[in-house]
Amino acid sequence: MDSEESVHSEGDVYFPRFWSFLAVLALAGIACSQNSAQVQLVGIGTTTPLPIYAKWFREFEKTRPDLHFTYLPSGSGTGIDMVTAGTADFGSSDAPLTDKQLAKAGVLQFAALLGAIVPIYNVPGATQLKFPASSTVPAGAARLMYGLTT
Repeated sequence: MDSEESVHSEGDVYFPRFWSFLAVLALAGIACSQNSAQVQLVGIGTTTPLPIYAKWFREFEKTRPDLHFTYLPSGSGTGIDMVTAGTADFGSSDAPLTDKQLAKAGVLQFAALLGAIVPIYNVPGATQLKFPASSTVPAGAARLMYGLTT
């Protein structure tokens, strides 16, 4: 999906202007405070990898104090928009970029982290959770969350 196509459906909690503004402020602050002996790399994107990225960056910086990483967890859409616009050094997204996005932006992508969403439930009297065979897990999980599965 292109930036033009990254319109989010009504009801999604998504503040693209807010996050873009925040990212620009953060990038400006980093640029103003950049030590000429230290390279600053700024990433932006989904919140999922933040804990492991923080640990990886901290450990890496021990071996290369001339490199410093800053990661701004703001959402996949913002990460894609900022990286493809060239305003961030790297990004992270829950979904991969399309071939069209990659070609247009001239960026590379690779899997850095894999994650899973696991439904956890607490339904009084239920001893097992079983989604109908005709249901996808997300649809079944949504039915469970809205109290439609008994």
